[in-house]
Amino acid sequence: DFHDVNEDFGVCRECPTDINDCYEAGFLAYESGRRDCLSCRMHCDDIGRSKLVIDDIEIPSDFMHLAIQESILAASGPIIDCSDLIRLGVDICIGARDKVCLVEANTKNIKYWDLSQKAEDSGCVALILNATYNETNSKACGFHSYDELGIPFVCISSNDGRRIRTSTIGKIASVEVNILGQACQKDSPRGSICSEKIPCSGENEFCPYDKTVVDGEYIEGWCKPCPIDGYGNPSQLSCYFDFYEGYARD
Repeated sequence: DFHDVNEDFGVCRECPTDINDCYEAGFLAYESGRRDCLSCRMHCDDIGRSKLVIDDIEIPSDFMHLAIQESILAASGPIIDCSDLIRLGVDICIGARDKVCLVEANTKNIKYWDLSQKAEDSGCVALILNATYNETNSKACGFHSYDELGIPFVCISSNDGRRIRTSTIGKIASVEVNILGQACQKDSPRGSICSEKIPCSGENEFCPYDKTVVDGEYIEGWCKPCPIDGYGNPSQLSCYFDFYEGYARD
């Protein structure tokens, strides 16, 4: 806790139990200590593995991270294409009960918790997501939220998704997710956490509210640099349309 505005000296203090205390009046001697205070917050990520098998062939996959889910989730069933859950924004995939639902996404602006809830409401026993902008990397699953996830949710590359869609619809797929635990560190690899109470402290940063969901609403995010275009100029339209790095968020 710095005791002068120039950050020349200060006093070491115990981290607060509630990270919001870093912004409470009187908790810090000077506002310059806020960033150090925020570093007290631990960032944890799931450690585990996923397995997707179709016709006795394993397809490279990744599991959905940061969801409230059982340590082992496994299901099998015939594959059905439920891409209209994203393409048309429908709430139910007709005919999906007791099937493994394949969803193609052509945008980075996906509310994973909303998609998984629609899949569960449709009766899907498992969910496979492939993104058209991700051609070869199966390690593309994002961060779900801290909402409950009741079915195995895995991500695959666009190329594998295209092959499944054209040749294996209706065939039996086995999907398994095994969460082994969590690994935690102080500094989030995605940047500083932000919320209405904890604004971004860096210059030209904003809070995209894409991390934690409570009662169907995003309440936290990771601070991101304000979007720019290919010439380095501010790109305000990227706040509404997914032009560059997935900035657009409802």
